[in-house]
Amino acid sequence: VVTAIREFLQALDTYKKSTHLTKDDKEKLKTLQLQISRTENLKGLFVLLLRCYNPSLQSRQYLQDLIVTNHFLILLVDGINDVSANKNLLAHIKKFATMEIMHQYGLLLENFSGNGAFVNDCIFTMMHHVGGDLEQIDVLFQPSILKTYSQIWETEYEICEDWSDLIEYVIHKFISTPQPSSVTLTATLPELTSQILAGNRLDSWAQEEKDSLHWYYVQCKQSETMIADILKLFQENGNHQKTRTALIEQLCDQDIITLDRYDELMKIENPNYEKNLQVSSHPGKKEDEEKWSLTAVNDIQVLRDRLIKENKGKMIVWLQQTLLECCYAKLNLL
Repeated sequence: VVTAIREFLQALDTYKKSTHLTKDDKEKLKTLQLQISRTENLKGLFVLLLRCYNPSLQSRQYLQDLIVTNHFLILLVDGINDVSANKNLLAHIKKFATMEIMHQYGLLLENFSGNGAFVNDCIFTMMHHVGGDLEQIDVLFQPSILKTYSQIWETEYEICEDWSDLIEYVIHKFISTPQPSSVTLTATLPELTSQILAGNRLDSWAQEEKDSLHWYYVQCKQSETMIADILKLFQENGNHQKTRTALIEQLCDQDIITLDRYDELMKIENPNYEKNLQVSSHPGKKEDEEKWSLTAVNDIQVLRDRLIKENKGKMIVWLQQTLLECCYAKLNLL
């Protein structure tokens, strides 16, 4: 599907450049271009597919196709001389200014020497929009992205001046921005990244990490390998310091799981674990199962709050519209 969309967009661009078009042909192409720019589901599709990309299940080529095709779509919308289209384009690009999606762009950039100039341009163009136009450079402060930037910088890989300036700006901004870990800012970038990761104490949880844990739990709670799946999600987002035991402890500390469930998980991790020791270390967690069920967090509310907190409220509206359209279509089929 992604390949078909890309070929369609490329064909449209080729026709636009033709010198043998009549005035009527040009008007029809312009109308088609406007219609594509206003198709929110098409733009939302690439946001969804990039967010759901799983490197363990899907190929790097598929990720490249997603990023390149989305680049063609942005170029098409950007080429329209229409105020509403430009506003829609900015709104579309804002959806990419998240840690998750920039992480996917960073994955593809890791192979910068084999990508080719055009693919790298697609990656850097989006990163430039996010870090420059939207001024959300903090989402680029990820170990995988910073490491690749430093490799490009150190190997003097040939890139255009704009991307070289972007790399220099991101690195400079990262070094000059106070970090939570006690590191010396005179270190080289790879050493700096390593120190920051090593500085995260296993028993120390930032509020963002706690929120992520709750989010990951909602996604993985039905899995038979819940703790392993949660740990994998942390690692995929650059956090390699958390342990299985630390996750279980934090789940209990946040009252996400019951004390009985805590005991079950700890017994799996440690066969010598004794329940009475854990009860004494958690005197405030003696609620029975009935009380727990009354205070349990509504999963839908958790998901909704998480999306709003990550500036993805428009996605909720998009989801509502899509569901309503599905209901409308189904009612008309009856």
